[in-house]
Amino acid sequence: LDEAEKFYREAIRLRGDYSEAYNNLGTVYLRQNRLDEAIGMFRKALENLYYATPELAYYNLGRAHEEKGEEDKAIEVYEMAIELRRPYLDPYGRLGLLYEKRGKYREALRVFQELASQLEKKDPKKARNEEELRENRASLAGAYYHQGLCFQKLGRREEAREALERALELAPDGQMKRTVKQALDSISRR
Repeated sequence: LDEAEKFYREAIRLRGDYSEAYNNLGTVYLRQNRLDEAIGMFRKALENLYYATPELAYYNLGRAHEEKGEEDKAIEVYEMAIELRRPYLDPYGRLGLLYEKRGKYREALRVFQELASQLEKKDPKKARNEEELRENRASLAGAYYHQGLCFQKLGRREEAREALERALELAPDGQMKRTVKQALDSISRR
């Protein structure tokens, strides 16, 4: 990470409006838990009106705010990232989890449904490799799992069961599958 930091600092020195370098330096700081510095870099990246991919900086800014425990700010910038480029999937899961954590189940459900819808549209033939296919499938399972939890919290048991059954179909073997099965079993016992 030290080498990456030097590289991005040099890129910024050579070209002060290089938003990608600011964003990338921010991600280095984020990995080092230098959150205030990371936030500063992401904001600097966003100052450039010609920055081609501001949604990346907004997403990373949201992650930094989330790490700092500033959930309101994180929600705000995740929403901006999504608004700037639909379908930019990275912020959806984090946004949904924040809403779910706060007990805003309707909002969380909306986000997880949109995430599942976008993931369902992905063409498996366009996946770069087998790993990407597995990740997409696991993400889709996660979106359905969290839909199920939200439906359950909203008292909509049948919809919860359907979402969790879909999650179980998609979940990779291992911990995720066991977690989904437990949630499904808890609905069946009620």
